Amino acid sequence: MKDVPPGKIFFGYQLREQTFHNDVFTDKLQFFFLELPRLGKVWDSLETNMERWCYLFGNLNNFAVVPDNKAGFGDVFDIARTGSLDPEERRLYISSMLNEYEKYTISEYARQEGVKEGVKQGIKEGIQLVAKKLLTEQVPVSVISSATGLSAEEIQSL
Repeated sequence: MKDVPPGKIFFGYQLREQTFHNDVFTDKLQFFFLELPRLGKVWDSLETNMERWCYLFGNLNNFAVVPDNKAGFGDVFDIARTGSLDPEERRLYISSMLNEYEKYTISEYARQEGVKEGVKQGIKEGIQLVAKKLLTEQVPVSVISSATGLSAEEIQSL
């Protein structure tokens, strides 16, 4: 192709009728090509995710190590790293990942329960503070009880 800018790697084509050059055969049929060797950049100079994917696919056989700046491609490298494991190593790896997932799930559940308990405790303390303040303002205990839901005994013990 003539006059293709350097570094252009993505090309789109449509079928056209040869006699009437401007008539596209159909908008539904298109061809897209990636010319991976034209990329010509190193990992740290890639600017878009498309460039990163193209670099990744064009250089899979060259990755002895994972680049420092994985830019969201960590899962791809993890899959590539585990793809060469033998069946026993794969079983141990999956078991390890499940253990990590279980630990995360349990800790997340415990955190959420802790937040709920903290909210309950905060509401309880807030109600008690309001009741105590109303007592100092000499509001009748029956009114405080009605407003806060505390029993007369709970209010008197504040």
